[in-house]
Amino acid sequence: MAETKKSLDERILAHARRRPEGTPLRAKGVSHLGSRVAVNRALSRLARHEDLYRIARGVYVLPVMGPFGKRCPRIHNAVHALAKSLGELVVAGGADAANALGLSTQVPMREVFLTSGRSRRLVFVGRHVEIRHAPGWKIALGDSRAGFALRALDYLGPRHMKRAAMSLHRILDRKDREELARVAATVPGWLAGTVRSLAHG
Repeated sequence: MAETKKSLDERILAHARRRPEGTPLRAKGVSHLGSRVAVNRALSRLARHEDLYRIARGVYVLPVMGPFGKRCPRIHNAVHALAKSLGELVVAGGADAANALGLSTQVPMREVFLTSGRSRRLVFVGRHVEIRHAPGWKIALGDSRAGFALRALDYLGPRHMKRAAMSLHRILDRKDREELARVAATVPGWLAGTVRSLAHG
């Protein structure tokens, strides 16, 4: 019996090692390796021994071996891989977007992503990541610079919009403006004027 358990554990780990860093592992994805009950027990056992990290209920990732031992896979990789496996879109949240564009120097305390799917929380060895459901206009432009600009403006709000828009006028190029023009009609009224102004230079 012990040998059977060990064999299943090893086969699950071998399966995980063949996937790109951060690829989520769920019982459904390794159901060909054993019965559902056996696979669920093996995944729990591997997580208990930290051969896998459990980031959400029923979702695991393989640790990455580095010069100082095991570490979590890059959060960006894992979040995007999970979204892809679920058929959802996911993008960086407004605080990260504002920070990346130099519109804010405040470093977010918690990483937040926006998704077309349902809201959920992930835990990467003590690091909490929030994935929030968002309306289509917030994620339509993906993680392009125009998408970052749109979500940064939304995050900063009306109070800081004028100053942010002045900076964005200098940052955005023609392609970025064309992308903003595509979604200008879908954004909330309080944001629409600024987005149209950026879109048309």
